[in-house]
Amino acid sequence: MTYKIFWEDRGLNIKWSGIITDEEIIRPNGEIYGNKLFENIDYQIADFLNATPSIFSVRDILVIYTLEKQASRWNKKLMVAHIARDPEFINSIKAYESKMINTGWKFGIFDNLGDTRKWVNA
Repeated sequence: MTYKIFWEDRGLNIKWSGIITDEEIIRPNGEIYGNKLFENIDYQIADFLNATPSIFSVRDILVIYTLEKQASRWNKKLMVAHIARDPEFINSIKAYESKMINTGWKFGIFDNLGDTRKWVNA
């Protein structure tokens, strides 16, 4: 697994590649939420097009939710875009999003970067 975080003017883009495990999916959170830029960004893009994510359990999703719910206290207006095509992984994303409904964050799932950019820039 590899990920690279690209900080942009109004947000960030995490590009993933390789096989992603449940432990690896939370690794960039410390880098992102610990960065002072996080409080003022408008969007976060998680691009999984070149990755092979694991299917995450309910427990995994609850761990991710717990971490990100805390982060939503520092940035209450974040748009979170996931780029993925694998149907089972998309179901994991939807389960995560359903937990995050009361945070104030907005979510979108896309299958390409172009549509994602349109959404975060609207």
